[in-house]
Amino acid sequence: MSEIVVRSDSASAAQVTEHLMICDDAFIPPLSHRVNIAEYATKVTRHALCIEGWHHDVLAGLICLYSNDPDRGAYITNVSVIPALQGQKIALLLMKNALEQVHGQGVGKVSLEVNNANVAALSLYRKLGFTPELNTTGTILMTMDLQREI
Repeated sequence: MSEIVVRSDSASAAQVTEHLMICDDAFIPPLSHRVNIAEYATKVTRHALCIEGWHHDVLAGLICLYSNDPDRGAYITNVSVIPALQGQKIALLLMKNALEQVHGQGVGKVSLEVNNANVAALSLYRKLGFTPELNTTGTILMTMDLQREI
């Protein structure tokens, strides 16, 4: 794995925007087809917990999740790694860090949605202990009970 430094909530909205633009085509469907990337980056840097993987001065990986109410659980809204560094277990490293952080905050359940066609993401989430809860047209809602998994 490339040398990755993990930080929390240090990236600016501009850095997150740049990262998401680089990753845009790796999302299924592309993120820009679903949201205005600059507005989304501003929203997550203001309101979400962002776990960042830095490779030198490059934001290589990013996990963003909302965990405002521990009783309701946390919701992962973004998992991304720049294409040049995919396949090096950066997402796994960042997901484990994010799950440990929210577990430490007393969050008992984490959920996320993933596109049915995103085989790599589905494999990662299953490896981490997420289980499918609801399969809708095109997406799967997956959850993890942190009380059992961590």
